[in-house]
Amino acid sequence: MQPSDDWDSHWQSLKPVTKQIPSQAFRHRLVIRYVINAKPKKIVDIGCGQGDLLYELSRHFNADALAGLELSTTGVKEALGKVPQAAIEQFDLLSAHPSPLPRDFDCLTCVEVLEHVDDPIRFLRAALLQLAPGGKVVITVPSGPRTAFDKSIGHRRHFNKKELLTILNSAGLVNAQIRRVGFPFFDVYRFVVLLRGKRLASTVADSSLDKSKTARITMFTFSILLRVNPNFIPLGLQLIATADFVPQVKSDSVDIP
Repeated sequence: MQPSDDWDSHWQSLKPVTKQIPSQAFRHRLVIRYVINAKPKKIVDIGCGQGDLLYELSRHFNADALAGLELSTTGVKEALGKVPQAAIEQFDLLSAHPSPLPRDFDCLTCVEVLEHVDDPIRFLRAALLQLAPGGKVVITVPSGPRTAFDKSIGHRRHFNKKELLTILNSAGLVNAQIRRVGFPFFDVYRFVVLLRGKRLASTVADSSLDKSKTARITMFTFSILLRVNPNFIPLGLQLIATADFVPQVKSDSVDIP
């Protein structure tokens, strides 16, 4: 395992500051809006991390209708502490073992995960095994340049709309719609993170970000700005996609000449 992929360590470092990071709350608000519109009965969050999205979803849906899959032990422990009624399991989607969750969810979320895997098409195909036919999918990925902080937590790549559409279609999803959002305030935030570079990555790694008065003021300011970000403008460095899961039916019939 590369240090950038050690999510047990990352979640330990990020735990004190996760709720202060305005970009996470910004994405969660976008995702929850789409999920509510889909009116699902059961939701599974792929790569649920520390359970922050599941916790926010539990404000709108019964917690026992929520589930999550997460690779790290630390993430699962934190997530269960936030949403104890949810079915949260530690699982590697790319393993040869079957998932511990049923395959009857009608909504799947996957927020800022695909950029962490070497083969996002294979990963997404494995994730879709959790869905019942006709299920809805909501996915977010970053666009634009990778920052030093992004690289420190294992971002392999960022995506543009065309690249993400290819991944969704190749994984078997249909009716995909992809939006660019974030202009102007989220983009400014990303630019600030890019400028801070390795300094930000090191302060997060040693859990000192929350001790910096400048950092606290900056994140508080952006948390306010991102709440009023005009997301109807089709520009920005955040991509959000929705799609439908319609499995291909294989036929055993043989053409007779």
